[in-house]
Amino acid sequence: MQHWEYSDFFYATSPGYFTLFVLALSKMFDRDPRSAGFQSLRTALEQEGKPEVAAQIEAALTPLRPKVKRIMEIRSQSVVHNSFGLSRDDIYKANGITIDEIRDLVDATCQCISRVAAALDIQGHALASERTANATLRMLAGLKASLQHTRD
Repeated sequence: MQHWEYSDFFYATSPGYFTLFVLALSKMFDRDPRSAGFQSLRTALEQEGKPEVAAQIEAALTPLRPKVKRIMEIRSQSVVHNSFGLSRDDIYKANGITIDEIRDLVDATCQCISRVAAALDIQGHALASERTANATLRMLAGLKASLQHTRD
């Protein structure tokens, strides 16, 4: 970012965003039947007469289980429980997941959500468009404009 006035903000808040990201992603893969994750979603799809969509989700996510397990370990060790005697870097190294693997997991998660939305004829959800990216760009443009206004 070219404007230090708000690039410092994003740099400083990055760990918080990453923590929220890990929590949100791990929540989707929580196997507790009381949580509203993919396991519960597959059950609900079957009950709603959409077993083929449930099977597609299962097929898409099964190969990702090792990556999911590593994200869940990071969540447990550094976000939820904070393992005693281990630094955050140690936890990430021990669980050995790369940015590309996290991206694959996020992409698969988004594709599954979009597949379910399409099967249920849900339109206009945020993942179906560039809505969230455009909102971020608009916010940055607004920040830039307000910075220029305060300088004038």
